[in-house]
Amino acid sequence: MYMEQEQEPISSFSSWDISGINHEKLRADVANIYDGVMLLNTEHPDRFSYAESFVYECAMKHMNARNMDMSKSYCIEFWTKNDSNKGSVHIDKDENHFEQTLEYIYPAFSCVTYLTNSNVPTIVTDITNDQYIYKTFSNKNKVLLNMPKVGTQITFDGRFYHGYLNLDDSADERLLIVFNVWENHVPLCRNFYAGTGPCDTKIELCLKKNTEIETKYVSPDTICRKVFNNFLYYDRDSTLLKTGLLKHMDVCSLHTYKTLLFEYDEMKMVREKKCELEVLLSPDMCEERLEKQLEHIVVDKETHVHNRFFQRARFPNFISKERCNWIINESEKYAQDNEGWETKRHVRYPTTDLPVKKIPSIFNFLVHHILFEINNLIIEMHCLPKAAIIDFKDLFVVKYEAVQGKQDFLEMHTDGGVVSGQIVLNDLFEGGGTYFDDGIIVKPKCGELLLHGSCMRHAGLPIISGSRYILVFFVAISFKRNIF
Repeated sequence: MYMEQEQEPISSFSSWDISGINHEKLRADVANIYDGVMLLNTEHPDRFSYAESFVYECAMKHMNARNMDMSKSYCIEFWTKNDSNKGSVHIDKDENHFEQTLEYIYPAFSCVTYLTNSNVPTIVTDITNDQYIYKTFSNKNKVLLNMPKVGTQITFDGRFYHGYLNLDDSADERLLIVFNVWENHVPLCRNFYAGTGPCDTKIELCLKKNTEIETKYVSPDTICRKVFNNFLYYDRDSTLLKTGLLKHMDVCSLHTYKTLLFEYDEMKMVREKKCELEVLLSPDMCEERLEKQLEHIVVDKETHVHNRFFQRARFPNFISKERCNWIINESEKYAQDNEGWETKRHVRYPTTDLPVKKIPSIFNFLVHHILFEINNLIIEMHCLPKAAIIDFKDLFVVKYEAVQGKQDFLEMHTDGGVVSGQIVLNDLFEGGGTYFDDGIIVKPKCGELLLHGSCMRHAGLPIISGSRYILVFFVAISFKRNIF
């Protein structure tokens, strides 16, 4: 078993720098290799050609590095490739054995050596064949690209879906020599290679592991079930995956890269968003934004003045503290009896919340005592005609916790409605509040109602301690007749 497996970004993947070989001689010898997959005849290493010697030396060094039991029987198959026009993705298996028996037999490991530079990278996922067959790859969040460079090679677990990805229309030549090492198995219908040796040039192969793997954190729409589903089943040249990854890399500088690990890490993205908010809230930044805001009002009045929904209003003591506390208790009781708080109801900006329609006690109270008052306030605040219909599209209780691993803030966003509102349900927390994109910070008291246009960019500021509960709603507006 490979001792460093736990440190690998994708199971058993490693990148290596090669020295001690003659690359020109290796390329020339590779050109003479039969176009197909052949077995290396290890019984007569003294007859090896230069390419055969290279494959054999590499295999031995990688087997030793993986602490493989050399007393077992091993078989080495190898081939060359020079194609880059169309991407492909696959797993390594004994193809002929599978065609006859439908049984999967995988190599102990696979190795690719690059003989030319290319802008067509090797791609490795962490998706196994079982996960492909049963579509159980919803939690997969990594894609690794390795840029082909002369004098480098990669080793990886062939059980994982891999291949190559043409990132642009002008693909470079992509010349490779590839081998698989099989343990206690000889691939079916393979012939031994009749080499051109013996070789008169000695190989003093040295492999140095490349630890310079650059990690790029990507958005959840770049690496997700939808992308992998498209990549594996429908579009093996992977338009969806390719276009998503290109957003995170400089295609003009592809040759400067070695190995890129693309990873969707939700907590990493949350931490980065949190840092952005902390910068926005610095005194200097707030003052600078206020100056720009004043200039903006003078230069561009139409954007704000001519849109009635660019405004906000606060209504203190809208609900009593006793009612607020009751809503919190009813919510926590429901969460305790029904598998906890939900975290995936909203796709782009998820919150830890509970939809009120699932909690009859809270829902009935709001319908009979609160929503009608909010309805009238919205009509009055925005000077809407009496024919306006206020439709509460989403009504939910949100919970922020100053606990590691829990949601304690919400990044900048706009809401899915015309008017948004919130009622703060408690005061037992530090920090928090709502930050608006024009530099205003609003910190309502317990029981206070805040109304604002859904189109206004805003964020829920991080809380430092305690738990913050708010009742949130989004409102759509329509009319019984055409009045404008």
